[in-house]
Amino acid sequence: MPRPLKAPAREDIAPGEMDLYNKVIARGLPIGADPTNSDAKPDPYFGALLNSPLFAANRQDISSMVRTAGERDNTYSHQDREFVDQVLAVHLGTNVVQKRHVPDAVACGVRIEAIDALRAGRDEDLTDDERLLAEFIRQVVDGTVDDEHWDAIEARLGTRGAVEYTGFITILWLTMRQYQAFGLPDPPDSDVDAILDGLRTGKRELPDWRAGIR
Repeated sequence: MPRPLKAPAREDIAPGEMDLYNKVIARGLPIGADPTNSDAKPDPYFGALLNSPLFAANRQDISSMVRTAGERDNTYSHQDREFVDQVLAVHLGTNVVQKRHVPDAVACGVRIEAIDALRAGRDEDLTDDERLLAEFIRQVVDGTVDDEHWDAIEARLGTRGAVEYTGFITILWLTMRQYQAFGLPDPPDSDVDAILDGLRTGKRELPDWRAGIR
């Protein structure tokens, strides 16, 4: 199948995997919508994953787990989670998740100035806490976590939170590399600039980021 990888047709799904297929389709629909409707389409990433319904359904469960973690008080916050997208987008050199996650990040409390600083490579313009997170996130995906940063993250989030934050960072790294391998759209920097300008001037409304927490 040529890239960008597309979702398989419903008739090509094995009967024993149809429930998994419908579950994944339903994830991107309004709650209560019928996933068996012929017009129901998954988002592009899960559409590509649906070439393996079992893998796609498992990945969906992982997504729900990491996105709802911030509802607890013993782990990373939603703001911490959205900050990872901003760090990795720059560190990995891709905007595959940015059209959604720049607005979500700002809505969750990530400073636009911090996003600007990350994109410009100006860590000195980050707060001490933002710099700690940015350095730790990069160390995780580079395999270079040192005791100083681990101890600082563990002091900030607790042992469970540090483990879960590390898990989320690597899951997002995996997701972004899969986006690229599947040939899914990678917006240019100018698109991200436009989103940030709209948020900065108030011409773009902040999204209801909680709608995706399920």
